[in-house]
Amino acid sequence: MQKIDVLSGYVELINMMPHPSQGISADLYAVNMARTSFLGESKGEEADLKLLKYLIEHKHLSPLEHIKFTFKVKVDIATARQWFRYRTGVFSELSRRYTEVDEDEFYIPTDFRAQSSNNKQASDGLISNQVGAQNIFDSIVASAWDSYAKLIELGVAREQARLVLPVASMTTFIWTTDARNLLHFLKERCDEHAQYEIRQYALAIMKIVRCYMPHTLKFMEM
Repeated sequence: MQKIDVLSGYVELINMMPHPSQGISADLYAVNMARTSFLGESKGEEADLKLLKYLIEHKHLSPLEHIKFTFKVKVDIATARQWFRYRTGVFSELSRRYTEVDEDEFYIPTDFRAQSSNNKQASDGLISNQVGAQNIFDSIVASAWDSYAKLIELGVAREQARLVLPVASMTTFIWTTDARNLLHFLKERCDEHAQYEIRQYALAIMKIVRCYMPHTLKFMEM
């Protein structure tokens, strides 16, 4: 449906409900679900948007849970592990027990950030020796892949050979989540304080979601 390249991977919307072929926007679908509680019907776009704005301003967000998005995501394992902490969605991940790794299946940063002096979980600016860091990173990734390839050549099972790979190696997963929880994810991970890598993915997803729920995002000030 829509695909956006992100860093060494991508995000792709592969399905959603309501599907665009149904001729109803996700914004309107949420309003219709809200009206179910009193058997109401649409009174036109102006009234629908007014109700949608009311629901969001008063945090009556359960109607958004009827809207589903399914994304295919290719991302480095370190970022994926952050993503999987959002347990309100459903994840199905590629298994390296069944598939082999290709030489180019790694995320290679273009800039190396410095550790923040006052925040254990954050970075702050860039280090001065970018070339030195790049050389070390490239060397380790090349060595890891070479070791993996040699283990496979020796006949070692994929499930064991994969253990030498770093978290910079890429993975692919399918993520299905409802709009309420998706918007929570986007609000946190599009924030400027979120880690750079996952923020790039979140911004790409935001761009896709805005095509289908423009008024919801507007009223949520996103």
